[in-house]
Amino acid sequence: MKSKIEEKYISLFLPISILIVIFIALLVSLNMGDLDSTLDPYILLSIILLFLFIVLVIVITIIYLMFTSVFLHKRDVLEMEPEDIRKMNDAELFDLLHKLKIKKEKIEYMLKIAKSKYHKREMDEKSLQEITKDNQEKLLQIEMKMKELDDHINKLGSDTR
Repeated sequence: MKSKIEEKYISLFLPISILIVIFIALLVSLNMGDLDSTLDPYILLSIILLFLFIVLVIVITIIYLMFTSVFLHKRDVLEMEPEDIRKMNDAELFDLLHKLKIKKEKIEYMLKIAKSKYHKREMDEKSLQEITKDNQEKLLQIEMKMKELDDHINKLGSDTR
């Protein structure tokens, strides 16, 4: 399943490929016109400059999307401030809640595997205790954040009634 960001990049590459095909077709059609005539260098230069300008705009847009998605939106869910959460719409809140549930399930599964390895004598007790301690703290943080999100979603639901 592709993320929304990947879909944005893919949707931006489509216009680039269409422009390349149009540019090549235009150059071929201009050169195929009259075999004795030559293409006016100013027309060719203006076509190339227009093509490069459009490609440059698309590339800058893609770089901007990559920057915002990587540096601004990739913050850890647990580090989000309540103000950030209040600014989110319903879809973003449910997506955030879903991400927290997945994160919680992964940690619980990891703890289950660690305990299983300990019982099979593949892991010593000290390692199990360290893993358990670290991940129990993460689980508590996740559960607190999930409760905070649930409360906010319920408050939004009661405000709209």
